[in-house]
Amino acid sequence: MKHLLALLTLLGTAATLGGQAPVARVGDVSISRELLDENVARVLQGQYQHTRVSEEKLRELRVKELSALIRRQLLVAGAKDRGLALPLAEARLQIAAMEKQLGPEEYQKSLKARGWTKKDHERILAETLLAEKAYQRFILNPSAVSEEEIAAFFKANPERFQWPEALRVQHILLKVSATADAKTWEKREQEAKDLVARLQRGEDFATLASQLSDDPYRVKGGDLGWVHRGRLVEPLETAVWTARVGQLLGPVRSSEGFHVVRVLERRLARPMTLDEARPLIQRELGEKKRLEAEKRFFAEVKSRHAVVILDSSLAHAAP
Repeated sequence: MKHLLALLTLLGTAATLGGQAPVARVGDVSISRELLDENVARVLQGQYQHTRVSEEKLRELRVKELSALIRRQLLVAGAKDRGLALPLAEARLQIAAMEKQLGPEEYQKSLKARGWTKKDHERILAETLLAEKAYQRFILNPSAVSEEEIAAFFKANPERFQWPEALRVQHILLKVSATADAKTWEKREQEAKDLVARLQRGEDFATLASQLSDDPYRVKGGDLGWVHRGRLVEPLETAVWTARVGQLLGPVRSSEGFHVVRVLERRLARPMTLDEARPLIQRELGEKKRLEAEKRFFAEVKSRHAVVILDSSLAHAAP
């Protein structure tokens, strides 16, 4: 039920209802101040519930949320310009499911709290669905990256796709506070030495890591995975990169406390294969094409549906 009530709250309309004051217009459709305030309040409740938000941050949030509302309305306008109809039947099916789960009385209460009729809700939801369909059809679909583009990019940029030298390291940290006195450091060092002795006698590293380590990787038996140069605190960094595979090191003192480590594997630097590089290339090229498609789409729609910001404090809002 909470999820459905939240959905009712999120499905704001870019058109003003009643006498609500507009903060922006997209073509002949106004975006109300009340709607913007609702969206900002939702973000504050979800992300900054226990944090005091500065005036500057609040202004940034308002600009960001207004930008999202402008984008939504431009998507709706662009979809209609291209002949896409409002998916009212789909919206009605979703609303029927909401009403069934909430119950008719609770659903009507939710509408009344927003000052909506059921017809308002149908239109608002249909516009939201239309905006999603427009984004998929006119921006995401044209941004698909072909196998030919991936292969060509891989061939043209071999230096970009290299596996660096890496070590697979197993790690136990006995943490010491930065403000601890000398006696505490001595006590923890002795605990680390005792731990090394237990490992040398054959006790399982993963078990001891899960029981004793102050490192978050204790849940993985202390396995840090593959570590590249420059990722570890000194002097631990130097110690592991000069160690042999299988060698047990420690205790190594750092600003964090005492480390006990074992180098499990070493992987030499080598070029990636096309299969290994494919997800990276697909993500990079896809993001570039998506941004270009967005720029073209919104520029074209804005040429017919002008965006006017009516509140000077929100002048930087843009799709």
